[in-house]
This record gives sequence, structure tokens and C-alpha cells, in this order.
Amino acid sequence: MARTKRDPKSRRDMCDRFVWLMETALRLRPGVLAKMLGYTNATTITKVKQREAFPDPERLRTLAGIKTKDGACPNLHWLITGDGTPLIGRGSREIRKSRAVAETIIRKLGPERVEALERVLSDLKAN
Repeated sequence: MARTKRDPKSRRDMCDRFVWLMETALRLRPGVLAKMLGYTNATTITKVKQREAFPDPERLRTLAGIKTKDGACPNLHWLITGDGTPLIGRGSREIRKSRAVAETIIRKLGPERVEALERVLSDLKAN
């Protein structure tokens, strides 16, 4: 099966939205967010800022649970598509739905496909 050609503009847009969430909405430095997402250092976050990489699905699931000072959480649908609002209000149905969607995707993919998706995402830095 042939690989789908990646749209570099989509990757750049997702990276830009990720950086906006980190710096503006969450007000976190790359090293702090890296630790919160389970990275040992800020290399991946730095590469996202340079539009060379994007976090894997499990890290995105963790990102969806990080709250702003107002209790809002990042909206993964907005992060990936640009549609909707960047943040989901505290305790809202959207938060529960966003987490449920992330959990369902990871569960349905299974460990091997999650690893394959991680490899595809890590290949982004090569393009």
C-alpha cells in the first residue's frame, strides 16, 4: 500500500497551533511542557517549534489534560484541524468528548499501530 503524500502546510499549521497553545494559552516553557508530556528533554518540543516534528498520539492525549489557570484544556480537534476553539472550558462536555476521542483512537489503533503512527510522525522531521 502506497504512503499518502504529506501536506507540509498542514504540518506547519499544526506545529504553529501547538506552539501557540504552549506559549500563549498554557504559558509554559518548552522544557516544562516536555517534562509534563513525559519527554526526558525539550528536543522534540524544540523540533515542533522549528516545524520539524510533532508529538505522538499518547503525548497529545496528555496535552489534552493540561489545564490553563482558568481550568480550560487544549482542544485536540482544533490542534489538528484548526477548526473550533483552541481551548475547551473547564468541566465541559467538549473536554470529556476530546479525551474520549483520544482514548478511543489509541485503543482502536492498538500498540503496533500506535508505534507505526509514532514512526510516521517522527518521519515528519525528515520532510
